[in-house]
Amino acid sequence: MNLYQLGAECEKYSWIMLEPEGQWTGLLDHFAGQNMADAWTPVTIALIRERSFRRESIGDFPTLNGAIPVFSARAADSLGDILARHGELLPTRGLSPTYYLYNTTTFVDALDEERSDIRRYQSGRVMHLKTVVFGRDRLLWPSVFKLPQMPKGHTYVTDEFVDRVRGADLKGFKFLPVG
Repeated sequence: MNLYQLGAECEKYSWIMLEPEGQWTGLLDHFAGQNMADAWTPVTIALIRERSFRRESIGDFPTLNGAIPVFSARAADSLGDILARHGELLPTRGLSPTYYLYNTTTFVDALDEERSDIRRYQSGRVMHLKTVVFGRDRLLWPSVFKLPQMPKGHTYVTDEFVDRVRGADLKGFKFLPVG
């Protein structure tokens, strides 16, 4: 089984932003693995204003930032069962059709800290993973997960997720292989 860091094709598809821009303050703090669907109030998203980040199409996986995945309604329909097993889709407003922020709630402590290149804060907490090396049996990994060392960091996916995206011809996804 292969593992990938989930990314967006930001070179080909439009970026989105939160409206008003001040909504960003504190939002990322909520996306750290805790369920929040019951108390969720949809945020407003819009196409980014800067011309250099606007493209012809928004795609099924637009770029908001690396820590909060965003799925189109079409992607949510195609990936719904996989996404529901490992997190929750949170509706947004502002763009039609609806886009969903994804709160990953599945965490796997699979980081091989000895072999990974890790940048840490003085407190010892992980600041950045320059090189990621996983050390657990890949056959046991969920289709979508995050690392507990970086709860607000990247989302990782397996072949099941990638195959579903490709089979549904979803646009805007980038899968970066990790070891």
